[in-house]
Formats: sequence, C-alpha cells, structure tokens
Amino acid sequence: MKVMKYFGRQTNIKVGANMKRTKSVLAILCATALLLVPAIPAMANGIFMPYLEALTVSPQTVGVGQPVTISFTVGNNSIDTAGKYTAILKINGMLEAQGASPTVFPEDSEDMGFTVTRNAPGVYEVNINELLFDTFTVTEGAPTPVVEPAPVVEPEPVVEPEPVVEPEPVVEPEP
Repeated sequence: MKVMKYFGRQTNIKVGANMKRTKSVLAILCATALLLVPAIPAMANGIFMPYLEALTVSPQTVGVGQPVTISFTVGNNSIDTAGKYTAILKINGMLEAQGASPTVFPEDSEDMGFTVTRNAPGVYEVNINELLFDTFTVTEGAPTPVVEPAPVVEPEPVVEPEPVVEPEPVVEPEP
C-alpha cells in the first residue's frame, strides 16, 4: 500500500502490476519524445522550402493583341537555405512559359511575373505550377474602359449684389 496526499487528504492506493506497467510505458514514451524533439528543427535545416502566393492578373479584360501581366510572389519558409524556384505558366492547360525566380533567401520572398498576349477573343485560365489560378478575358476590340462617374460638384449659391444707392447731393444754405 502506498499513501498519497491529494488536496490535503491522505489516500491509500494499492499499486499493482498494471500500474507499474503503465508507468514503464509512459517513461519509454517520454524518453523517446525527448530524443526526437531536438531532431525536428534539424530536419528543416538545409532545405529550400518555397511557396507561392498573391497571384495578380492585370488587366482582367484586354483587347486582342494587348498585353496581360501575370505576377505572383515566391516565398521561402526555410530558416537557413536560399534557392531558386522554377515557375511554370500554363494558359488553358497549355505550357506558355517557364522561368526561374531570383534567389529567394531564407524567410524572404521575391516577386515574379510573365507578360502574355492573345490574338483571339475568349476567356483564358491562368495556372502557375498547378497551385495558383485566375482568368482574364480578351475582347474583339479595345477593352471597354471603366468609366468612373464624374464627381458631383455642388454649385455655389449665387449672391445677388446689393444695389448701389447714390447719395443725394447735399445743398448748402445760402448765406
């Protein structure tokens, strides 16, 4: 019998074979976990870990033959390894272009981009490495410009000038 105190009260607990076995298994699990924890950060060292984000297609609507800029950001989650990322641009599932990013340093990011044109009207799907997706539209002629309404200017109130009153001539009495 083992006497233990819980919340200020004594309790008698019988420690049997099952409890001893449970304690042994827990001790082995804790020791194993302590051995593995220092190795986890080491697994990330020495590995370039890129990610893609912030895809922008601009303008969204263009005329035939006009350029469309496709830009995005390549980031690096590595804590100590720089690298270059090869981006593959597909439009409507067909390879359009590919290019390597500038060197992306650890925990940093670099912007990348492509410029494309299309000679036929339609909606085109942009795909970067099967990770980022967007579309743009090509129209027959020049794109319809976005017309912003002119600002409303309130007219200033008209102030009527006051009539000019000429003073009556002063007549001096004769002496």
